[in-house]
Amino acid sequence: MYRLALPLIYLTGGVYNIALFVAVILIPLYALSLGLDPMSIAVLVSVPAAMQLVTRFIGGAMTDRWGEKNVLLVSYGGIALTGLAFAGARGFWAMMAAQFLLSFSRGLFWSPAQTYLSKLPGSKVRLGQIMGYFNGTTSAGAVAGLMVGGMLPERVGYSLSFLGVAALGVTCLVFLFFLPSLPKKGAGAVRGTGFGGLLEVAKIKPLYLAGICAFVAALPMSLVGSFYPIYLDDVGFSEDVIGILTALRSVGMVIAGVFLGKYVDLLSPVLSYSLGLVAAGAGLALTRFTADGLALALLISLTGTGAGVANTLYQTLTARYSPEDKRGAAMALTGNFWGASLLVTPLVFGLITELISLASSFLIVGMAVIITGALGPVMFKWLLPAAYLQPQPALESPGRVKGE
Repeated sequence: MYRLALPLIYLTGGVYNIALFVAVILIPLYALSLGLDPMSIAVLVSVPAAMQLVTRFIGGAMTDRWGEKNVLLVSYGGIALTGLAFAGARGFWAMMAAQFLLSFSRGLFWSPAQTYLSKLPGSKVRLGQIMGYFNGTTSAGAVAGLMVGGMLPERVGYSLSFLGVAALGVTCLVFLFFLPSLPKKGAGAVRGTGFGGLLEVAKIKPLYLAGICAFVAALPMSLVGSFYPIYLDDVGFSEDVIGILTALRSVGMVIAGVFLGKYVDLLSPVLSYSLGLVAAGAGLALTRFTADGLALALLISLTGTGAGVANTLYQTLTARYSPEDKRGAAMALTGNFWGASLLVTPLVFGLITELISLASSFLIVGMAVIITGALGPVMFKWLLPAAYLQPQPALESPGRVKGE
């Protein structure tokens, strides 16, 4: 029954992220074409992210109560509606309304998808590898979406480009029909306690380490949808080249997910934490000193790779240190650090740009991330006490995911 579970969740995740990142790269470019100023663009890409702080909790509670597949249904339907809304948007407020739809869909997607993977029979022993492959396929979708999104406006215009986003959302709904639902644990078992589980998982200290990783993992993605395209436009790159360069962030995420995910299971978590954050921060900070295309390609790839390691680690830590019947709530809690990053990062960059310069904002934020990574041993000593280092119920004897 579950033979196709992993391929289907990877496939739907990849297609969804093609649609998502076509929209992400189109939105700031479309806003520029409408003549919006930098702070208006910052508000446009930041304020709707606040909605994700709510929808992630809603998605986590819905996942524990009604199941992963049902929540994914709402998410995929939401991105189909997003494409239609942007296709008809002609000003700031119309774009803002469409952004809220996109934020709603994005906020609901991750908790059920990650929870589904962490609950598959036999998956727990190699969470890093499974989550890494999932991150790799979603990041590959992001690469395709960013590259296509950067090329579409010059060829078919913005309205048809956004209609393509809607079509991809419908495709996700078709694939979802064939995804098997997860079984309940034992006869008469009930699903999680919904919103009540949020208060319980909020007391689990290691989840805040996962949250820090999630915050850093989202930094480059928030910049892809805001100030990376603007910076690249300022230094003279065309829309086609901007699409390719920003896609390299996701290439780094693919490398981290597919090739480095298994090492998150093997290496010390604190080492994975420090390496990932320092790499991501270095890629951002060094952007301040160059406008060369090759150098920027390498730095964006480095940032994406470091963020990819942090991304896999946050999901693995969340799954290992949360009870299964509240896994959706735990994924929502740590995922909200991701949502907070999408909200805060563009606002910080916009403020630093107004006060100093856009290039300096990369240096300042990058150095902050490097320092946070270097403090890894201290953070783990504080938030991962000895009680949590005992074997967890989520860990099982080695084996393969059933159906592989």
